[in-house]
Amino acid sequence: MTENELSILVEKYPLSEGVKDMEMSAKELSQFFGKSTTTIAEWHQTGGMPVLEHGGHGKPYKFLLSHVYAWFMDREQKNAVSIVQQQEDIKQARLALFPDGEEVDETMGMSSKERVEFYKAQNLYMQTNEFRENYCPKQDVVDVIEEILVLVRDTMTGLPSLLENDANATPQQVELAIKVSDQMITTMQQKVQSSVIGDDDNASKSKVLHS
Repeated sequence: MTENELSILVEKYPLSEGVKDMEMSAKELSQFFGKSTTTIAEWHQTGGMPVLEHGGHGKPYKFLLSHVYAWFMDREQKNAVSIVQQQEDIKQARLALFPDGEEVDETMGMSSKERVEFYKAQNLYMQTNEFRENYCPKQDVVDVIEEILVLVRDTMTGLPSLLENDANATPQQVELAIKVSDQMITTMQQKVQSSVIGDDDNASKSKVLHS
């Protein structure tokens, strides 16, 4: 990635107001994104994540938060577009092959996990397009966050049932899924509450996650 391409991404996906840009280590990035250090290493070794200063031989790698955040948001957007476009291509192909058939269900043939990922990607794709078309005032941003949190909460609530009924998961696997889902929701709540959104809005998010 060239410096010009990186500058364009940073301008397109800036840090939220009040978030200080800073140099970070791989370990600090893993804490920031909630990923393992192995994932962070894969991101910058093979995934194209921008590096501020290369390390090696005992010297740590350094990353700039604004650079990595912009790269990550661009990566998520491209992944979402890819998933939605793939399903649209499948839908169009089926319509061409079976023009007299019933209305095509975009999720037909998907596993439970694939359906969840498709709906998440579709929602992210639509939300991103709305953001690109219009400048969103603070309340609009709050509303979008609330909708996303509700979607995640509802998806996680139904995940154990999907695993048990559709994937024949064992009770131990279902219990693990519930534990992981609870941990994720708790972490999201903490992230929202520690964000730059005001206290009143944070209280609103807390109600959404526990309603």
